[in-house]
Amino acid sequence: MSGSKRTILAMTILAAAALLAGAAGLASAGPGPGRRGGDGFGPGGPGGGPFGLGPATRELELTVAQREQLRAIAEQQWGSGLQAAVEAARTAREALRAAVENPAATEEQLRAAAMATAAPDANLAVAHHKLYLAARAILTTEQQALLQRLQAERDERRERRHDAVDAWLGGPPRDDD
Repeated sequence: MSGSKRTILAMTILAAAALLAGAAGLASAGPGPGRRGGDGFGPGGPGGGPFGLGPATRELELTVAQREQLRAIAEQQWGSGLQAAVEAARTAREALRAAVENPAATEEQLRAAAMATAAPDANLAVAHHKLYLAARAILTTEQQALLQRLQAERDERRERRHDAVDAWLGGPPRDDD
């Protein structure tokens, strides 16, 4: 397998793993490879491990067959639109970042650059959703229940972080009622 094909395969598997790991909220251990910001595709991918599958295979206890299925799903999704969606969204975000960092940019230019990210981001969300659904379908009923629990825990951690940031900024606590 050539280096570029290996890179594409690794990125595709990272995307699938990121969806499972991200959806499950497996980043509870704190910063690690691929979790220092950015788009989550750093060295080792989200959570590290082979192709970034470490936490997902540990927490969800994926079988070898399931990991192979995940690899095949990721490869298929990458080739059928995910790669194009990732690249288009990245390009749009880079253009927005360049506009924000341009001292000569007008408010109109900033708004146009921001609006130009909407369609690529929507396409990326749809592609990620398709990948997530396909990846979730290979899970057993027990693994799906665990995934749901882990997602709820992730949401709780997110709320605590938001509350901590709000408190640090001196804002009022969130009222979830």
